[in-house]
Amino acid sequence: MIGKKEWFKLRKYTGFGLSPKTWQGWVYVIVIILGIVFIQTQIYWSSLIRRFLFFVWIGLIVLDSIHIWVLLKKHNKKNI
Repeated sequence: MIGKKEWFKLRKYTGFGLSPKTWQGWVYVIVIILGIVFIQTQIYWSSLIRRFLFFVWIGLIVLDSIHIWVLLKKHNKKNI
């Protein structure tokens, strides 16, 4: 999808999920946050449109994160 598994690593000690490993991973996280801020600060859009775009944005990010996580899990199993 959008993010690449090389940009992230699995968390070992601080819970479940992904952590940025490279500068591209950090840019990816910043773009996610800026997208949320942009959607929520559009005062000329109705709240229904903002809510819809917010959930679409979050849905895409969740799908992409799951995709990266699955690729990392497969990669780590091959190295064991």
